[in-house]
Amino acid sequence: MVTTPSIVPFHELRDSPLGVDTLYQGGSKGHAGDEPISKLLNVGNSGGFRISGTSDLPRFIVLYTSLEHRDWPDYLDLATGTLTYYGDNRTPGQQLHDTPRKGNVILRNLFANAEAGRSGRSKVPPIFLFSKTGNGRDVKFRGLAVPGSTAAALGEDLVAVWRSQGDSRFQNYRATFTILDVPIVSRQWITDIMNGDSGTDHAPAAWLEWISTGKITPLISEPLLIRDKAEQLPVDGQGMQVVERIHNYFNHEIENPFLFEKCAVDIWKMAESNIGEVDLTRPWRDGGRDAV
Repeated sequence: MVTTPSIVPFHELRDSPLGVDTLYQGGSKGHAGDEPISKLLNVGNSGGFRISGTSDLPRFIVLYTSLEHRDWPDYLDLATGTLTYYGDNRTPGQQLHDTPRKGNVILRNLFANAEAGRSGRSKVPPIFLFSKTGNGRDVKFRGLAVPGSTAAALGEDLVAVWRSQGDSRFQNYRATFTILDVPIVSRQWITDIMNGDSGTDHAPAAWLEWISTGKITPLISEPLLIRDKAEQLPVDGQGMQVVERIHNYFNHEIENPFLFEKCAVDIWKMAESNIGEVDLTRPWRDGGRDAV
């Protein structure tokens, strides 16, 4: 199984695979040559759209985002694998598709091909998403993306939105992509793509399935919603008195702390109406769960 370290130093970039959430370090000489994506994938060293090949026939596309632009807030939902990405017509003065880097033309073509059946999807190049880390020129690889989302209706995954600046109005694209369940993009596949063939045996299964059938297999990551002790305690005196009274009853009055688990379930039922059947777990070695 191919793996990647959590951090790849600058001098190892050219031979490295792409691992989800792997950090790729920039250089330290203080100029544009420190930019890591250009060393990783032999593309330009600036801009949100970076192309291998031409804008008409890209071999692959790099999308780069800071994820923190105030007016154009690109957003990656880690729970669903959905990426909201804005185009490159971000100031007034030009038409939707007349941007210098042709980013919005690329978006238009990507989504048109993605909706044109298998023959159209076969023209969609691999899309590699990177984000800023906030530490120098370091970047983080966020995944292999495809146009569209299972959550977006047909025709709503690429929308031209209006914005205004001063007294001028203009349009930009809001695009919805999905990050595929591909933990590692191998260096062998990257080489194949650069040589003009993305459909080799080195291609990830989720990518080949999307090309063949249109089925999207997103990289879903459920968040861990574990609150610390301070976050779970009441913030007012009356609430603390209730907690102390319950604690004292089970620990000292009846001297059976395990009975609190049933009490906790009853309190949960009073607070949450949408509960079906509840099963208490055993009193110990239950993984910290009182009930399911």
